[in-house]
Amino acid sequence: MCNKQLLLLFVFNLVNGKKQSYECHNAGGCCRPYSCEVDEIELPYNCSSNCKCCIPHQDEKTTCHDGKGHVGICKETRIDDNTGCYTHSKICWRDSRCNRHVMCFIPYMQHYGYLDDACKSQSPGAHCLAPHEKCFGYIMQDICPCNYGCCIPTIEEICPSPNYCSYEGAHCPGLFIESAVCGEYMGCCYVSADDSKCTNISTLGGLNGICQYDNTSCDGWYVSKKCAGPPNRRCCKPNTPGADSPCTHYPGARCLNIKKNPCPDGDYRSGLCDPDGPMKRQCCMPGCLEKQINETTGKMERSPCYLAGGCCRPLYCEGREEPISEPCFHNETLPGLPSCKCCKIFGDRGGNLFGDPHFDTLDHKSFQFDGHCSYVLLRECKKPLHTPRFTIINKHGLMESLKGKLKAYVFKITVVIQLSSKKYFKAELLESKYVS
Repeated sequence: MCNKQLLLLFVFNLVNGKKQSYECHNAGGCCRPYSCEVDEIELPYNCSSNCKCCIPHQDEKTTCHDGKGHVGICKETRIDDNTGCYTHSKICWRDSRCNRHVMCFIPYMQHYGYLDDACKSQSPGAHCLAPHEKCFGYIMQDICPCNYGCCIPTIEEICPSPNYCSYEGAHCPGLFIESAVCGEYMGCCYVSADDSKCTNISTLGGLNGICQYDNTSCDGWYVSKKCAGPPNRRCCKPNTPGADSPCTHYPGARCLNIKKNPCPDGDYRSGLCDPDGPMKRQCCMPGCLEKQINETTGKMERSPCYLAGGCCRPLYCEGREEPISEPCFHNETLPGLPSCKCCKIFGDRGGNLFGDPHFDTLDHKSFQFDGHCSYVLLRECKKPLHTPRFTIINKHGLMESLKGKLKAYVFKITVVIQLSSKKYFKAELLESKYVS
């Protein structure tokens, strides 16, 4: 991969030893004199005097890095892929500003081994788990990459009494599900196989649904505690016929789970799907493009909206975004698609918190805190020596900068409301999620 610099590396190894060069190559990089090439990204490792450690773009996908020697690609977090983990990267955000669900995907399989081996060796069925995912057991920290937790499943969670573990093929009066927690060639015998709370029609107290594992496609939405078996076997409740029509009458539009399904070449809009469904089930509407090929030059170009700092959204702007008068690119292959609006976030209407990280206070003063710490963003100050009635705290995490170095960013917002001297309400926002 690095043939151009073999002589340079040979001289470097003779003079300065192999450590720095090895670190660069172990991270998948190449040592280049003075600067990286046009299609490469600089990594935070030294090669030698006046040389840079660089990694190339791969397969038309942006190559990223977690700052710890692991290389990945920018990828949609809503694509269900258990072969790796996701971490924050400005390199990915730079190329996907209008989609905050794009992060750096680090494959567990690296050329020197598997990054999740330390977790899997803890217990049968142990696996690395993202912070927002539920673990049917307990979590061990500082074992998995990407700040993931190592989920150690337990029999009490997977196969609670009166259910019991038994060997495959043994008599089970209910539903047998193979599970590594019970042991090799064993599984959990769920004494009840009653799915009637899900499968019965509504007049008989059911949902007229289907019991299946919640990582499979559902033409509706999932409801918990209606099916027999393990906790992730849930009821797929179909939507009311015709209730999705405000969304689906547009060509190619579908109602999907905004947290689990990407919406390629389009975006989600709320309020157009079955009102009985959960809020996370929204309308994926294609048609608004951030970039397209210029027929004259043959090159990919960004839309005027994107170049003006906006994002092309179908129908209308939502949340803190407001429309601006810049044109968007449209998918002209499908007639009847919705119009596209150029939407941009304006942050000068009160206190604001953004970027890596910047703060605009209520009295219009600006600050920047790059520490990997927690800060009081807002609190009551009427009685400074007493416990405030409300406090808003932001916690900073670490992410990869455009130069491959670790930088602080806003990771989580915590709101604390003091109800009495001993009771309080606490809500945590934005953790492992993004507002787009």
